[in-house]
Amino acid sequence: MSLRFAHDFASFNLPTVIPGFGSLGALPEPATQLAMALDFRDTIRAQAVLGDSEVRLKDTLGNHEDLGTEHPVLRYLRLLLEAQGGPEVGFKITFRAPLAMSITGAVETNSAAVAIGILRALTSPSELFSNEFCEQALSSQVPSMPAVFAALEGGIWLSATELGDEQLLGSSEVTDFKSGVTRLETNRQFGVTIFHPEFVLPASQMHMLLAHQNYSISALADLQRRSALASAFLKTEQDLLASLWAAEHEEIIALIDQISPGAAAMLTWLKEQGYAPSLAGFTQNIVVPGRVGGDTIAAAEAAGWQTRYCSLSGQGLKLISVK
Repeated sequence: MSLRFAHDFASFNLPTVIPGFGSLGALPEPATQLAMALDFRDTIRAQAVLGDSEVRLKDTLGNHEDLGTEHPVLRYLRLLLEAQGGPEVGFKITFRAPLAMSITGAVETNSAAVAIGILRALTSPSELFSNEFCEQALSSQVPSMPAVFAALEGGIWLSATELGDEQLLGSSEVTDFKSGVTRLETNRQFGVTIFHPEFVLPASQMHMLLAHQNYSISALADLQRRSALASAFLKTEQDLLASLWAAEHEEIIALIDQISPGAAAMLTWLKEQGYAPSLAGFTQNIVVPGRVGGDTIAAAEAAGWQTRYCSLSGQGLKLISVK
């Protein structure tokens, strides 16, 4: 089957995701990851053009900000088209503010999902960009494929490689799961509270700090991932709400303190309040499972943090129009 562009314009929205449960959960190795789609959506308009590509952010007043010609969504569009032998095409892409993916640290993974969504909407046959093909084409480039599929289809997604410790996982349903990306089915409705500071450091700085330390704390990273995976499969209310991801360990908070003392202090304070906070991927933004009490919210906001409660989104990308 040869690829062709059947349309030149599409608009859609899709949920942002938590791309890694805890700062270590966003690291690609060991390759066990969980990702959750949130009912906090980005709206995208995309047009295929013969000229140069551009990516812009449109605010609520109608003003536009240029996001640059090296935006991740353009990189993933090129990778996918090259993998299918498609034509060289330019794209004009507009995101609507506020940019939800930046709040949860999901710019890379949601950009990959946006690229897949654009090509599925504009090209024919759309089956050329199946989940299997996209995973094969992008898995070495994207930090978290579960996060990509969570954005595309909603829900909770996980991947695991070479698991199977019966004593640790405690479930035959898990021990047969050796590799790949799959959706965790749950009928429960729950969400997370997000804390984000007024001043945000680039995610690349957080990534460099924590990735550099990965080998010295790899055992802890592996324990966090395996515990989170086991908890997810056990599917009890307490596991899903409180143990889906591990709270940041004191050793990790000490590392975070080197580059973001404010985030480290907030993580410590929330733990003292009885919550299980963790970073949202490689950001200073903090997620806590469930709703946080009003007094805690008021104190955090008085200290300069913005807060937002987001529920789990069972729906992924929603196509609005195609022309």
